[in-house]
Amino acid sequence: MGLHDSHHIGKVVVHPKDPNIVYVAAMGPKYAAGGQRGVYKTTDGGKTFRRVLFAGERVGVVDLVLDPTDNDRLYAAAWDARGHKRSGVFRTTDAGENWVQL
Repeated sequence: MGLHDSHHIGKVVVHPKDPNIVYVAAMGPKYAAGGQRGVYKTTDGGKTFRRVLFAGERVGVVDLVLDPTDNDRLYAAAWDARGHKRSGVFRTTDAGENWVQL
């Protein structure tokens, strides 16, 4: 459902207490800039998605982990195939509203 321009999905994480909340790690097109990249969140079971993390036009998110002790804390692994500094691990402690690169 949705995210048709993501091309590749790294991971899908369903909130353990509310199945309407889903996070998607989107990698985007493999050999081109653009598309839907980053972390997307839905709160309506996939009817609509909002991008909550964007690290760059060529930076895909390949993995996503929800902290089992704090469901507002997630970690995202972003990868820039060109090896630029935008690759790395990002963390949110407020359910995706704000992210910091670790």
